[in-house]
Amino acid sequence: TFQLLEAVARESKLTMEDALEIAEMITRRVWTRLMAHLLAEKAGELCARRGLKLEAVYLGDPGAGRDYVVVFVVRGVEGMSRQERVELFKEVFAGVPRPIEHAVYTPEEWEGGERRKFKKTERVAARGGEEDTQPQP
Repeated sequence: TFQLLEAVARESKLTMEDALEIAEMITRRVWTRLMAHLLAEKAGELCARRGLKLEAVYLGDPGAGRDYVVVFVVRGVEGMSRQERVELFKEVFAGVPRPIEHAVYTPEEWEGGERRKFKKTERVAARGGEEDTQPQP
């Protein structure tokens, strides 16, 4: 892998430091994408226990090379503060070896403008963990 990285750096005229930084960013993003699928299943179970309805899970790309944000779109969290929502979903992340930024929105908030905070979004799962790999605008 290191030899491949050296070759890429040489061919693209990047410094090795820049190539390593790009490789690290790609690795973090791929890891977050894989984790999002597992987290969607756990979030669906949490919502079912709490009487909430998980509508969808998205990966949001905030741009500027930042890590993806896992977005839970949930019916039943209306009236809760952003902090209360994040706290509610903390158990979904139990055992995850590194932090993943996440947000919890109602369907109305998500469709009403919160989605536009992201450069790009991709739907990972719908209806409590069912796969939906269609990219969303």
